[in-house]
Amino acid sequence: MKGTESTRQLLRVPIGWITAWGVVTIINLVGYGLRKHTGLPLYLEVAENYLNGRKIYLLPGIESEYDRFTYPPSMAALAIPMIPLPDLLQRIAWCGFNSGLLVLSLYLLHRAVVPMLREIAVRRAAGFGTMVGIFWLVVGLVMLRHVLSPLENQSHDLIILALLTVGACAGIRRADWITGCAWGAAAALKLTPLLLLPLLVVQGRFRTLAVMIGAFALITIAPDVVNPNLTGQSHLEQYYEVIDTAARPGTSGGEGQWNEWNPLNQNLSGTIYRLTAPMEASYRYHEEFSHWFPVLPMGETGRGVLTLLLQGDLVVLVAMAGWWTRGTTRGPRGNGLRELAAVGVVASMMLLLSPMSSKSHFVILLIPATAVVLHMIGSRNDWFGLAVVIGTILLCSLNGKSVIGHLNSEWLMVWGSHAACALLLGIGSLRICWLLRSDPTPAEGGSIPAEGD
Repeated sequence: MKGTESTRQLLRVPIGWITAWGVVTIINLVGYGLRKHTGLPLYLEVAENYLNGRKIYLLPGIESEYDRFTYPPSMAALAIPMIPLPDLLQRIAWCGFNSGLLVLSLYLLHRAVVPMLREIAVRRAAGFGTMVGIFWLVVGLVMLRHVLSPLENQSHDLIILALLTVGACAGIRRADWITGCAWGAAAALKLTPLLLLPLLVVQGRFRTLAVMIGAFALITIAPDVVNPNLTGQSHLEQYYEVIDTAARPGTSGGEGQWNEWNPLNQNLSGTIYRLTAPMEASYRYHEEFSHWFPVLPMGETGRGVLTLLLQGDLVVLVAMAGWWTRGTTRGPRGNGLRELAAVGVVASMMLLLSPMSSKSHFVILLIPATAVVLHMIGSRNDWFGLAVVIGTILLCSLNGKSVIGHLNSEWLMVWGSHAACALLLGIGSLRICWLLRSDPTPAEGGSIPAEGD
């Protein structure tokens, strides 16, 4: 009987999470997946073109009716299994896939923080369930809008979140191969996770680094090896042409969704451009907003230098996180909070350094939000963490058209509200790395400073 009860306890949580997957899938499908316009048709078109040996980087409005595909060739294979399915089953499969990735990320983060929450509950003589509830409530307040965005747009961003989360949680358990493969796959699907490379170098995690580079290289070249482009130019060459100008350091973007004055572009360079350049006359709220901008007028050269300097500073912050967490994964289990905080710094900087960061991309802030909230509730006097949480809630969670109105929401986006949230959570995570820097070989699960720290 005792063995049966233990088995039930082990299965209880996974079954609950599987049920959550089903519930989230239904909500996702009914709320967003059945809409007329979603991001799924673009992925299906790209996958079909890839299978037929055609170009996958088509010009919007000329070669394709959809937005331009701007991701590495590996992402083109994403929707291949759904091509033979009828429209309704394609939508169900896509919603189930995205919902599964979200639930998987939440499940892994939950498992990672449980030992730390148990430690907090014991120290504060509070109920463990109460601490878990408080933790996820605050994380939900910080992240709800960011989590809903990829579901609303039916985008692929939850794949990157899941791979970053798998790598971070595997790193806590010193599973270097899993971490390297997950992060290598993330970088092959979207280049910005390559920012994890300097983190691993400074941390001295060279085995993970080698595995990540190998996985990235293998997955990146696979599309051209498995099914070459019949037009005579490789998919990788075409991809390079797409990102050549937009991804160049110091620039703010290109055309379409990467346009400089598109408030949906919430990266660092786009935000700097909107604050330092005259508003474009074609912008839909030109009449309402134009007298406010530019806030700090700059020429193209000055703007480029400023952007490049700040982008360099963000890379330095990643290196600092790596330096302060050099001992994170020594021993059978690393320091959970420091690992999450270090990856959280990278996730935040990825968004700011990306050539284009729309609202859906910000779902990866779930990782730094987890670290900041966990540290805040574990340290009674963490006023800085509290300020970060309140700031992100005000700037993003309450920045909804249904909450403050369409015009006010757009106004905050023009000023870079989401970029500010990424910076806040990135700095909050970096501060955790610094506070815990003196403990290179922590005990299993240990992570939370004592009261008053």
